[in-house]
Amino acid sequence: MLRVLLLLLLCLLNALKPSSAVPTRLLALLPAEWADVVPRSDELGPDAAVFIADVSGFSALECRAEAEGEDRADGFSELVNDVLGGFERMAWDLGGCVVHAAGDALICVFPPVEGHPDGAIALAEECASRVLHEFEAKHRPREPTLSVHGGVARGGLTVLH
Repeated sequence: MLRVLLLLLLCLLNALKPSSAVPTRLLALLPAEWADVVPRSDELGPDAAVFIADVSGFSALECRAEAEGEDRADGFSELVNDVLGGFERMAWDLGGCVVHAAGDALICVFPPVEGHPDGAIALAEECASRVLHEFEAKHRPREPTLSVHGGVARGGLTVLH
């Protein structure tokens, strides 16, 4: 039943954002025979874009939080989820998808925009701008030792699941 509901959710998301890719974590939950039904991001044309965002300072903050006790460690987990969840939400809002997360870094893919060769790179740049502005306004005042950096690139792309 859960898999059926998940498939319906994925199809609904695809209907709302037809250019969005589906995260590998969700694809792994579906039976193999459904692979043709689910939108994938395997091969993206020459006008695809990637935004990579990395937060510096989380490791040192995590060590301090663990040393200060359970309450501080819980607060650290909430901060990580808030920061990275916000990055992912911004990518989805702009038609992109987080295809990989590694610790405190995310790789966001923006598929080509039909009829607009510069569409994907413009969306990736907008996502990067929003991430930087939100981070500076919301998270930097809370934890001044943290910083965010990353990059945006354009070109042909194959996402391996």
